[in-house]
Amino acid sequence: MKKIIGTLALFLGLVTLGYSQENRVSPELLAQKKTEMLTKKLSLTKEQEEKVYALNLEQAKKHQQVRLDQKEERAERFQARREEMKENEKNLLQVLDEDQKKRYFDLKKERMEKAQERRNHHKEKSEDTENKE
Repeated sequence: MKKIIGTLALFLGLVTLGYSQENRVSPELLAQKKTEMLTKKLSLTKEQEEKVYALNLEQAKKHQQVRLDQKEERAERFQARREEMKENEKNLLQVLDEDQKKRYFDLKKERMEKAQERRNHHKEKSEDTENKE
C-alpha cells in the first residue's frame, strides 16, 4: 500500500513538474518521462508500457491544448477590457471641462509611471533572485 501511495505521489509530482514548465517540455517528452517512471515503479510489461505511453501522450496533448486555449481566452478578455476602458474614457471626457481633462490626463500619466516603476522593481527583484541561484 505504501508503494502505491509513493508511486502516485511521484506520478503527481511529475505531472505538476510538467505543467509548471509549460512550453519547455513537449507532450511527447512528458509522456515518455511519466511512462518511464511508471514502468520502473510498477514493473510494466512492454505491452502495458505502450498503452500507458499512449494514454499519457493523449493526456499531455489535451492539457497543452487547454493551456493554449486559456492563453487565447485571456488575450481576448484583455482586449475586450481595453476597448471597454477606451469607451469609458471617451464618455468621461465628454463630461469634463478642459481644466478637468488636463488634470485627468496628469493623473493618468502618474498612474502609468507608478505602474511602470512597480514593474521595473519587480523585474529587478526577479533578476536578483535568478542571479543568486
